Parts: sequence; structure tokens; C-alpha cells
Amino acid sequence: MIFFKAEANSSVGGGHLHRCVSIAKECRSKNVQVGFIFANTPASEQKKVMDEGFSIFHIKKEDEINPKAYLEFAPPGSLIFFDTDIPLFYSGELIDELRNKNIKTACYAINDEFKISTDLLLNANIIAKSLNYSTESYTNKLLGPKYMIFHEIFQNKVFNDGNLTFPADLLVYFGNADLLRLTLRFLDILPALSENFKSIKVLVGSLNPDSDTIQNKIKEIQNEKIELIINSPNISEIYEKVNLAFVSGGMSMFELSLFCVSTVVFPSNERENRYVKFMDKQNYVASIECANLLSNNELMKSISLAIINHRNKKYSTKALKELINPNGIQNIVNEFMLSIQ
Repeated sequence: MIFFKAEANSSVGGGHLHRCVSIAKECRSKNVQVGFIFANTPASEQKKVMDEGFSIFHIKKEDEINPKAYLEFAPPGSLIFFDTDIPLFYSGELIDELRNKNIKTACYAINDEFKISTDLLLNANIIAKSLNYSTESYTNKLLGPKYMIFHEIFQNKVFNDGNLTFPADLLVYFGNADLLRLTLRFLDILPALSENFKSIKVLVGSLNPDSDTIQNKIKEIQNEKIELIINSPNISEIYEKVNLAFVSGGMSMFELSLFCVSTVVFPSNERENRYVKFMDKQNYVASIECANLLSNNELMKSISLAIINHRNKKYSTKALKELINPNGIQNIVNEFMLSIQ
């Protein structure tokens, strides 16, 4: 059996859990039993997992790194995949004790500053192979875009190369939780930039704490170019209708690259900033750091410069697209299967 330990809430966003659900579906297609472990996720998000047909297991938040909590339901021969930024799930008593009980462990770790003792290490990021991980001799490293995890709607799909023209069709989406709370900020400055855009789609996720305020703000603006979309059931349909996007540094950035949508990326933490900065240097995306700390005037200047650079064709989303494997999830599950055989 394969278990996934990932949380989705207003503090960590929804990316960890969404990634695990995608892997879990592929595992199930291989006739493997799958379960999800929660300690700090709202009931509404847990229900989405249950609606997908997966089993749910609960542990207390104070027991998250207590191996006994996991041994109550995880049998020997199983695998537990920890998708979190917390290094206590990468090595230490929890990982060692589970391994002693013949339970394999895996982690998704973008940061290479911490010891990794899990049986598998996964990092599908574009800079993964350049990192200097400290691992055990038995740790199997699954690194790079070969293992990139896309939702099933992006798998086995033929993507056309997009073309950025101005005025552009813009998407504004800062992830499911909008950790930097940028959406409201952008509604303050978008009208002054609107001559650059033919249409503006503002996408709001289910964990966004400002959802009601955003709706009211858009009503006040009364700009016919702006369309509010809440919890889109098929985001790929939105990607097909835009050619420029303002996004956070999460998975949506890579999803957009499949459609060759040009992006201006606003990293929401130091982890994202690390690889987004690399991608900016490679002219794959435009990056604006610490956007939440900028004044509206500073933010407008940074965005205007990014738009000018896109007009001048400085950035090449097609070059990024060529590096990405939309079916990388199959490679991951094959390795998971080998680990529990």
C-alpha cells in the first residue's frame, strides 16, 4: 500500500496535496491501494480527496513526527510519501523507525540543505540535478523534469505553440491560497496597465482568504475586460485562451509553459525564488521578487518592464516547454512500484 502525507491549508497552499492526488491516481491505475494521511487540512479539502475514492487516515498534529502514529495503520512493506517543506520528514527518528519496521519512505524535497534519509528522494524541478543533496547510499534520487508531476488533464495531450501578441489576453493567478495575497494588489494597479491587455482573467482558488473581497473589488472597478473565475473545474481551458500570465512560482508556471503562455512570475517564498531566478537568467520567464514588499508604484514599474521585455521577445517559453515531460508521473510511479515489490 502507498500512503501520501500532504496538507492543504491557507498556510502552505494546495500544491503539495494536488501533486499527491495526481500521483495517487496513477498508482491506482496500477492496482495499488492508496491512502492519504492528514493532520492539518480543512474538511473541505479532505472531502475532495475522499470524493476521488481514496481512503483517509488521521493523525494528531502533535504526532506528525511520531512513528507510532503511522504504525497504527501502515503495514510492513508499504511506502509513505511525505510531500512537505519541513525537513523533519526527510530524516531523523520518524524516517529511521519506519524503515526499521520495513516501511519504505519517500519525500519531495526541493531544498538540498538538509539530510535526506528516505528510500526515495523526488524533486522534479528544473534545477534539481544541479543541487548537492546529502543522502544515504540506499536513497534513490528521482531528479529533474523527467519526473515532473502534471494533473491528468495535461497528460497524453498534444499542445500547440502559442504566440504572444499585444494587447495580450492576460491570466492573473497566484495559486490556490495566494500566499502573498497579491490578487487584491493587482486589482488596484491593473486598470492603469489595461491598455496592454485585450482581456484579463482573474482566477481565485478555494483557499484564497480574500475571495469575497476580490469579488466586491471587481464589481467596484467595473472594467469590462476583467473576468473573475472561482475554482475552475478545468484550468486547461483557461490556459488555451490566454497568451500572457501573472502567476506565482508553483506548478501553474510549468503548466502554462506547455501551452507556450508567456509568464511573469512572482515567487511566494525563498524556495520558489531559487529556481525562478534561474529560469529568469535562462530567459524562460520574467521574475519579480518580493512583490508583496513593493509599493504599488514600484510594482507597476516592475510589471511594465517585464511587459516591455516580453514585447521585445527577450523570453522564450518554447525553450522551457522543450525541457518539460508532461507524463513524468508515470516514471515516478514505476519507481514507487519497484520500491514496494
